[in-house]
Amino acid sequence: MNSKIRIAFFHDRFPMWGAEKITDIISEELTKIGYEVYIFSSKFDFSISPQKLSNSSYITLPNSIGHKGNQQFIIDKINELDINVSIFCVISLKDVLNIRELTNSKVIFILHNEPFWTLKYKRERGRLKKQQSIGKLLEWYVLQYPKHFMFNSLKYKVASTYRQIYEHVDIFGVLSQGYVDTMESELGVERASYKFKAIYNPAMPLEEPIMTKKKHVIFVGRLTYADKRVDRLLLAWSKIYKNNPDWELHIVGTGENESYFKELASDLKLDNIKFLGYSKNTIEHYRDASILCMTSATEGMPNVIYEAQMYGVASIAINCCKGIEELLSPSGVNGVLVEDEKNFAAELSNLMSDESLRSTIQHSAYEHIKQHSLSVVLKNWDDLLKGLLLDKQ
Repeated sequence: MNSKIRIAFFHDRFPMWGAEKITDIISEELTKIGYEVYIFSSKFDFSISPQKLSNSSYITLPNSIGHKGNQQFIIDKINELDINVSIFCVISLKDVLNIRELTNSKVIFILHNEPFWTLKYKRERGRLKKQQSIGKLLEWYVLQYPKHFMFNSLKYKVASTYRQIYEHVDIFGVLSQGYVDTMESELGVERASYKFKAIYNPAMPLEEPIMTKKKHVIFVGRLTYADKRVDRLLLAWSKIYKNNPDWELHIVGTGENESYFKELASDLKLDNIKFLGYSKNTIEHYRDASILCMTSATEGMPNVIYEAQMYGVASIAINCCKGIEELLSPSGVNGVLVEDEKNFAAELSNLMSDESLRSTIQHSAYEHIKQHSLSVVLKNWDDLLKGLLLDKQ
């Protein structure tokens, strides 16, 4: 074995969104403490990234992730490069099959969302489609809804995929301890199992937070309906902006449903709202903003909440998953958790009007998120990787 530990991360497109950003950060830090890092992806596009990592090697897959044509290529490259640990960051059952049997590499899979997130995603996507035409409405109620939800066929299919991945990896990583509990319960795995591990994302303090803010409410993320549900935020804003004329709502991001959200904002005749598009430097928005909003249907362990807390922005979110609940609990101290989307407008308006509450959240959340600081998360990664290889010996 080489003196350096060699690890490989596998993505579909790189860099792209949250999971790729985490690989960016972790890869660079691991190389600083002696690891050799390779990043595999079917497509690289550094036009959307601040910079290409200086200490990592990039290898293009012959097909999109999960394609059966990748498997032999991946196995050959792992053997050629003597990769010690292979880390898959998307569901890719075909790619992880047989790697442990045909290479000397340990295998980690990381689920970069909440468990069973596809159930929520398909349900919300169906709701959007059924608005588009009578045909789509009938398709949803006659075909899609019964198929996926009335008989739980989709949940069984996802659970089956999780079980197969579980059987073919050394570590099945999830983003919080709450998700470990969910997976063990849903898959019927014994509590003593070592395979499910909470692998937290790092919080990145690039500078000391500015606690004196402008009256800006921000959303940062993809403009996609099925997961982010920005329409909920726009509807909430329509109920409160007239009573808060000195506040602005800034939408930072782009995505496949951007035009839908812009049309909705126009239909609602919203004022004091700006669609700012994609930003390579979201820090400038966190510096100014008082409040971050999340109205998602599904999330994992949102990087935007990490970033908001590190930059002194009070977060308010619909409590759609255990990751958000962990980051913002207790509500009113580390953030505001909204249990029912119908109450989001009132809770947001209250946070906008209560400067003392915002200040409490700013300072408490900043201290709270330090438990996931880069140094802590990097040590956890180092311990995990070295522990796997010691176990192998």
